[in-house]
Amino acid sequence: MRWLHTVLCLTLIQAGCGEVSEGQTTDGEQACPAPSVQCGDRCIDPARDAKFCGAVADCEGLNAGTQCAAEAVCSAGRCVDLTPADLLECQNCSFESGLIGWTTWDTQDPYYPLAVGGIGVNPEGRFFPSQPSDGALALLTGFDGSIPGLISAGRIVLLPAAGSAIMTFDYRAGWDLMGYGASLDRAFMVAISDPPSQEVIGLETILIVAAGSRLPDTGLRQGVIDLTRFAGKSILIEFLWDVPEGMTGPAFFQLDNIEIRIQNV
Repeated sequence: MRWLHTVLCLTLIQAGCGEVSEGQTTDGEQACPAPSVQCGDRCIDPARDAKFCGAVADCEGLNAGTQCAAEAVCSAGRCVDLTPADLLECQNCSFESGLIGWTTWDTQDPYYPLAVGGIGVNPEGRFFPSQPSDGALALLTGFDGSIPGLISAGRIVLLPAAGSAIMTFDYRAGWDLMGYGASLDRAFMVAISDPPSQEVIGLETILIVAAGSRLPDTGLRQGVIDLTRFAGKSILIEFLWDVPEGMTGPAFFQLDNIEIRIQNV
């Protein structure tokens, strides 16, 4: 796991991968470094945000991008219609059977242990109360621990050889990295690996939590990953939370409703 942490950190530095860094800075100003854009009171990723898909500059008027329809997602700054499409069978991808079928790894002495939970979980009352977006359960993690490391949850999926494949998932986060000595950003990522070799063949950064920032609740968001380039392959999909420093601020995270839609082309 230490090797994987090093590889992913190097890949993150080199690739960037369209990350979103956000939160309230110590001087009270909103931090929206490129490529994120400030829309209202929050930073968004214009390549993924379905409400402000393709937004630029001040996110006002024509710069606000497009609000995608309910049956569409924002991918690479454009609304992509997911219908008609078939859902790829993905056993227990909303965690209704706990962690069956998932391989997990937690950091040492986590602020909140990686686990499946229902409505109303809110460590110490600091952040949002958990509320699964599909079914009665969701995956929860504290996104913090006593030593640097990765928190992960992964499973192997076989993609069909034909058609496009778009994975969507719901997530929600809260954190407080003010006053705890944080000097390095945390990240939530999705890694795609080749199961036999364990080689990382794809990495997408979904959210970067800036050191020195605080945000109790991002609200429910949707992540989008285009898996089409892996068509016909068995891939290991890993949801990763990178904690580069130990005990530098509590956090809380919810993941749920993972779906892969296949569109014949």
